[in-house]
Amino acid sequence: MAAPPSGTMRLCGDVEMPRAWYLAGFKGASYPTVPSAAEQSEAAREGTIGELAVAFPEERLQGALFNDVKACKCGKPCAFTLEACNACGASLKTV
Repeated sequence: MAAPPSGTMRLCGDVEMPRAWYLAGFKGASYPTVPSAAEQSEAAREGTIGELAVAFPEERLQGALFNDVKACKCGKPCAFTLEACNACGASLKTV
């Protein structure tokens, strides 16, 4: 495996950074994308997640169908492990 580049480089004349850093970003009209296959498969089942949960009440499936979230007063759904909303900073300890 080749060693990472060493030294620094200057960007836009003002910013100096290590050459080993990889910068991916905006180029022209879009961000870099990964091509995907054009083929699309049909849904394995018709209906909603709620309907699937009712049709198959096994506990093992239920844990995979829904995420535990805390709803902040600002309206943003947040991870249940957060203590503060990552949008507005409000406390989620009592939610």
